[in-house]
Amino acid sequence: PTAWLADRLGPKCLLAPGLLIMAASLAALPLAPDVWSAAAPLALNAVSNAMLSSAPTVLAANLVPLEGRSQAIALMRVCGDVGWLLGGICVGGLATSVGTAAAMQGSAVWLVASAGMFSLRSAIAQRATRRHDLQAMLRSDEK
Repeated sequence: PTAWLADRLGPKCLLAPGLLIMAASLAALPLAPDVWSAAAPLALNAVSNAMLSSAPTVLAANLVPLEGRSQAIALMRVCGDVGWLLGGICVGGLATSVGTAAAMQGSAVWLVASAGMFSLRSAIAQRATRRHDLQAMLRSDEK
């Protein structure tokens, strides 16, 4: 269903919320006192994983011309795999030195910052596109 949503609403509408939902799940999981209490954060994590698995691919497919699309998606996959590898090493090292709860909550802070940066960059790009479209429209009216 998230790929359908990404197609209908646009992938950018899923990326920042997906990061924020994942951050909430990571921040809440270490606070769960038992397995049953961990069910809600784990369910949130599953929702965020679904949102973040399809939206970047749809975004790349929308942005890259057909000729380079397979290369762009392959490069995105390689970067994602490297991120999983290095992220696991970094968070594992952090968990060893400061504890699992602090490492997971630190990851949540990182995800919130990433969602903020993505949202900010998207807003700036959207504003620039609108300004460019307005300038083009004004130029065509002058002719």
